[in-house]
Amino acid sequence: MRNFLDIPSQSGGYVIREMVHFVFFIRQPNLLIAPKIVEVIEELIDLFPPPQLTSFAGESGDWFDYDVTGLKKQVRKGLIGKDKAINNHTNLAGDQANIPDFSIDYLGRAIDRPIFKNASSSLVFAIGASIFNNVKHIAIPLFRKISFHLDCSFAYVDIALEGDQLSRQNLASRFLCIDISSVTCTERDMEDKIPGIFWKNFLPKTIVELLGGLAILKEGLSNKTKIEIIQNEGLIITFGSEPILGDINHPEAYADRIWLAKLAHQKELLHIPQKVSYFMDYEGDTDGRELQKQWHLRFIR
Repeated sequence: MRNFLDIPSQSGGYVIREMVHFVFFIRQPNLLIAPKIVEVIEELIDLFPPPQLTSFAGESGDWFDYDVTGLKKQVRKGLIGKDKAINNHTNLAGDQANIPDFSIDYLGRAIDRPIFKNASSSLVFAIGASIFNNVKHIAIPLFRKISFHLDCSFAYVDIALEGDQLSRQNLASRFLCIDISSVTCTERDMEDKIPGIFWKNFLPKTIVELLGGLAILKEGLSNKTKIEIIQNEGLIITFGSEPILGDINHPEAYADRIWLAKLAHQKELLHIPQKVSYFMDYEGDTDGRELQKQWHLRFIR
């Protein structure tokens, strides 16, 4: 087993931490999708109860600890109860460390309003990579279930880094399959495109058709890549049995990802965020917005 990319801080937390992200994009208004989001979060609380998920972020930004019943009450109150709103940001975590073992981040947008018409709602479930193998048998089956239940416009699972932005950018310049995107920034102008190619990818029927159809995908991808057809004629495409870092010096290890990224880019489906720049400048070098574009196009060379 390889070493994780975690860098501890002197305070006892992390400068950066390797995580596994389950990311779901939903092109539906928050108030419409909120009841299903509640169902998903409640299932996650049941599967990963305290101390795995135990804290809820209040409106003030302060964190409060609850038992299972209390967590569910707070989620319901904020999303479908007296505190509901056309836009919503809901956060749960395993503890109040700077990068906890478990976290849930839901950002719901009123995409039926003109100002948000190009945006997407998003749900991110994060698990520390160092403990992921202990819960993998529970977490992985959720990907297909949640993607289908929420009628996602795209969803993925992959290794991600959280923490210091420059440290993340430096590591991502060597390891191309690490996700360092900011989901809440990427989804602001994503429309019906896809934010990249990852270890596990849920593609709805509309995206599959725009890519050229199942036959094209089967022809272009090797037998190392698994293509699973699901109920609504969407696909789950998985690159290998485990997620990889993707060393820049060994592109043969992720050749199928490169092929699919190039196809998506050719079909004008690969999303490059324009509305928000979340990459940091390198002093005396390329600015953050250009670095961000280069990262999102890292498989297009």
